[in-house]
Amino acid sequence: MKFTSLAFLVVAVFVTGCTRPAPEHSINYAPSSTMIVNGTAFIGDFVYNPGQRDPEIALNQVENTASGAFKFDRNVDKVFEAAVFNESRLVGIDIDPDANVISGEINRFFVDDLGFDVDWTLNVRYVVSEPGGTQCYNRIMIVERNTPKFGNVFGTLNEIIKANIEMAFSDPNFVQCIN
Repeated sequence: MKFTSLAFLVVAVFVTGCTRPAPEHSINYAPSSTMIVNGTAFIGDFVYNPGQRDPEIALNQVENTASGAFKFDRNVDKVFEAAVFNESRLVGIDIDPDANVISGEINRFFVDDLGFDVDWTLNVRYVVSEPGGTQCYNRIMIVERNTPKFGNVFGTLNEIIKANIEMAFSDPNFVQCIN
């Protein structure tokens, strides 16, 4: 009987951790890169592909495996565009509407939150285009992380986004296209 009660308690805690209401969360991305990148660019549009191709995924929803939806108060593409803009300014990239344009596609923003830990995946295609439209840069950056189940979700979101942007900013070909 004692084992059954303990097992029930463990299952209840586990299931409760996986289920959450589906309120829209306000995310205030805080740029925090310590990189220094010289260049000039303009931040264009990023498209959130999961929300475009799957009617089950809202444009403001991060894909996840647990019950309940993880939604932002703004569309994922707008959150990401603001993050790229803020990180660009922080690392030293001058923002100029007449410069090459950084844009792209968020191919996957996925949280596997079933189980005892959380697997995060952010897959983004970065494109740098010259004012005439010719592409100078086109690469996919993928960040994958594993975190404890009951960690700081918004801190982790910030870190995943920052790490993905820093992957692009640290690519010499990217930097060459914004110089």
